[in-house]
Amino acid sequence: MKIAYSLFASKKNLTKKSTPVLLLFMLFQLSCQPKQEPKDSSPTHGSIIISCDRALEGIIRQQEEIFERNYPYAHINLLIAEENEVVKAFLSDSLPIMIIPRDLDSSEIKYFQSQEIIPRRYILAETALAFIAHPESKDTALAYEQLTDLICNKPQTHFQSLIVENTKSGIARQLISLCSSEKFPAHIYSKENKLQIFDYVAQHPEALGVVDWSAISDSDDAEAKKLLSKVKLIGIYRPKDSIPNEITYPYQYDLQDKHYPFTRSIYLISRSGKNDLGLGFASFMAGEVGQKIMLKAGLLPKFQTERWIEIKNSDPKIVQ
Repeated sequence: MKIAYSLFASKKNLTKKSTPVLLLFMLFQLSCQPKQEPKDSSPTHGSIIISCDRALEGIIRQQEEIFERNYPYAHINLLIAEENEVVKAFLSDSLPIMIIPRDLDSSEIKYFQSQEIIPRRYILAETALAFIAHPESKDTALAYEQLTDLICNKPQTHFQSLIVENTKSGIARQLISLCSSEKFPAHIYSKENKLQIFDYVAQHPEALGVVDWSAISDSDDAEAKKLLSKVKLIGIYRPKDSIPNEITYPYQYDLQDKHYPFTRSIYLISRSGKNDLGLGFASFMAGEVGQKIMLKAGLLPKFQTERWIEIKNSDPKIVQ
């Protein structure tokens, strides 16, 4: 375990540039070594490895930074990979905790039942799929049915291609789940990362890109502003069986009212039954501070604290 753990322990080795070969090597090392838990691991003390979907890296790194600032003896080592790879590592017991934009599906739950394991599942916030287009695109919104046709069939709009981030990503899985086929049609292309998606869409008016909303949801984040300045956020008309002519966006109020049709729930899932650092990190993200980080980032927190407003002479003041 010493060899594998030393690889994971350095955060410099856990960047977005980590290759699939490095990921496989590290998981192989983990599988070959006897599993050991830090002897002094507690909810606020010790070190733990958590695998995280690449699409959620930005918001989870924010949570990690504040958590470690509050608890200096706690060290979260994030292993960033595509959802498909994260789930495979979790199912094989190579990693004890994962953060992905979905819950376990029925087959995964049955697998754990067969192993007599009851995973802890914590829902943390709502995010969404965001559709982006060329800044001069004549379309500002598409009907839900137009989007599903674009995803599954021949394009029926001026958009002739759909650009996703890696076919092993959770975004790709969510899109393909809308179709009866298990393969993407020929007009759907993948890029290595979200930056390439923004650059491609900014240069090709006929392309429609798809990214996780958390990449551009924080209106105060300099990087999010820069990315959003390159493209146009596309709204979605509600499905025909709902309120007609209503355009929705992945904004918090549309997520709160369940109007936006392409939502994603962020889950932390642990296969450990111990009261360890993983449980502490989950509790932090589901607590007041962690939920405010989600709210500030433009996502919809699962749990929202009450706010008391005092009104004197028509001058409202937040008192709590």
